[in-house]
Amino acid sequence: GPDGWRVVDALRVNVPDAVARNLARRLDQLSPQTQDLLTVAAVLGRRFPLAVVQAVTGLDDRSVLRHMQGQLTAHLVKPDYGAPDWYAFVQPLAVEVLLERLTSIERAKLAGQAADAVEAVYPGLPGEWCQIAAALRVDAGQHAAAARLFVEAGRRALTAGAAASAVTLLDRAWELLIPADDVALRADALETLIYALAEAGMVERALASLDALDAIGGGLDRRRRAQLHTKLAWAANIAGRTADGLTQVDIARTLLGPDAAAEERAPLDVVAAHLLLDVPGHDQPRVAEEMARRAAEVAETVPLPVVACQAWQLLGALTRERDLDEATACLERSRQIAVRHRMPIWEIHALVRLGNDDAIRDGDLNRLEQARRIAAEAGAVTAGYQIDASIALQAVLRGDFTAAEELIDEVLAATSRLGLLETTQYLLLTRAVLAGHRGRRRELDRAVAEFRSWGGDPGRHESRISGLARTFCALLQEDRPRAYEEMARALAAEKDNPMPFVLSGRHGLHLLLEALSGGLDRATLDAAGTTPVSRLRWNHQFVQFARAVLAGRAGQAEVAEAVAEAQRTAAPYALARHLGLRLIGEAALAEGWGTPVPWLQAAEEYFYQAEIIPVASACRSLLRRAGVAVPQRRDGAAAIPASLRSLGITVREYETLQLLVDRLGNREIAERLHLSARTVEKHVASLLSKTGCPNRIALSDFAAANLPG
Repeated sequence: GPDGWRVVDALRVNVPDAVARNLARRLDQLSPQTQDLLTVAAVLGRRFPLAVVQAVTGLDDRSVLRHMQGQLTAHLVKPDYGAPDWYAFVQPLAVEVLLERLTSIERAKLAGQAADAVEAVYPGLPGEWCQIAAALRVDAGQHAAAARLFVEAGRRALTAGAAASAVTLLDRAWELLIPADDVALRADALETLIYALAEAGMVERALASLDALDAIGGGLDRRRRAQLHTKLAWAANIAGRTADGLTQVDIARTLLGPDAAAEERAPLDVVAAHLLLDVPGHDQPRVAEEMARRAAEVAETVPLPVVACQAWQLLGALTRERDLDEATACLERSRQIAVRHRMPIWEIHALVRLGNDDAIRDGDLNRLEQARRIAAEAGAVTAGYQIDASIALQAVLRGDFTAAEELIDEVLAATSRLGLLETTQYLLLTRAVLAGHRGRRRELDRAVAEFRSWGGDPGRHESRISGLARTFCALLQEDRPRAYEEMARALAAEKDNPMPFVLSGRHGLHLLLEALSGGLDRATLDAAGTTPVSRLRWNHQFVQFARAVLAGRAGQAEVAEAVAEAQRTAAPYALARHLGLRLIGEAALAEGWGTPVPWLQAAEEYFYQAEIIPVASACRSLLRRAGVAVPQRRDGAAAIPASLRSLGITVREYETLQLLVDRLGNREIAERLHLSARTVEKHVASLLSKTGCPNRIALSDFAAANLPG
């Protein structure tokens, strides 16, 4: 319709009079017993199992089959060959005609009898029968019983990973319950709903459940109220609301008291351990690990499978820096527990973490893609966005900037709308890294500012911002001194971070920069380059480039092998690989070792195609210094914005204009572009003339306003 889509029940429509009269004539030709049997079937729906109809009517097998297979009945119902012992109405409108013949009291009575029969024929109400029985209880006016079944159906949907479906079922349960109903049942419904909302990405609704908790809390014992506050704390953790989560933890601890049993403390301990990692303090990881291990031990004994999964996944993150194999073992243990207890949602969470480990360890995205498919099929919204955020970062590291940008924009629109604070902040940091790997400082600064506006603390994430974003940005702008400053800032920030960012550079790019500056010897490299974190593929490519630099200076024959190994390791990471070649190429050319010409030629081609002009220009200048004929690349004008091309600005002038954004002097620009100061002076004069700017300050402002990034 003009106001959008709406859902209607196809069986609850007005039956056309002519159709109704025709169907009524056919029904009137049936025996009273056959009519009764079909009426029971209609209460069950368009499709129905004969065993349930028989249980309601009390007819024996032969009688039921005689009625169902009669000549007149065959025009109304037929066997459903897709399911043994099932039948279906030939015309769906026949269901409505049969139901319209009942009074509301008769229909409610039959619905209750049908619900009883369903529960007798299908003990435990497997599969869809739980929802069918719940709907029948609603029709019977048995709202509390229906709510109990909807809660169970919601719990099953959530366990299966279908968080959005779970929310729908649990909302229905909550609507049916009234304050006078069983308080324990209302608490069960609320607890499961809070968790389902968090998993479905409806975090604001989950946190707003505090009012509902207060409304029923007075009728619960302290232990049950503590469990509900623990669920709220977990929802806050998923949302990245650390302060809110810790408040709920404190309330739960007070309710439990100092004499709480271990199995009562374990669910709270594991949530508190997750939250502690967002609290400043060097001792937090140790305390969190102790709490998680204690919770895991209790959870596997009781058992509490959800708590065990939460604990082992946290331990996987906490042990990664010191032992990659132990971290993977922790995550695998979590996954196995989820599989054993048939909890797909927790299997998805384990796969996400395992996929992240695969990606940073080997550059392998297969497990992340697998987790993404499973999360999409299950409707696990929160987990799905976390996976997309991880894949976006990997796309940046691989130099697939267009795909990364599209994914970040798409997911960020959803997570910001849903209030998923932690994932939103992660995506904004990834956007900053993307800008840095494109050499776009202003875009980087805007991303950090937006991160701050979303409650992010740049100080706590300084190692990522400076190490993985700003250091790369400086290198791509050929500003080596600033690159060293940013890396030093990243390393200093790690001292105050209880959970270091493993890709910040300490175990990778920092070692290469130190080798190039002469501040690293072989013994230090051997010690630093063999730690578990330095063996991560992203870090290890830089370790191997650093090893090539030290070997070259020492006159060792292993240079070619080290560079070849570095390039094999760096195969997934196009930008980092060619940046490494550009950096070692300059050192090798100046110091007379290795084969710098092919390294610089490969780097020049890559950065030219990537439209990262300062690095491509530097590579060309170095190749000329080596006596190699270099193409002028004047067709690089395609990288110049159309508005600037129309002014007649050349490629070299455009390179100069880019550096004027930071108000650099002629000598600094000359060093970056490997030109003479006199040549830069000529370019600046030409730019002043072509742009009509009255002076150098105005030209810098013009550059800031008209250049991308």
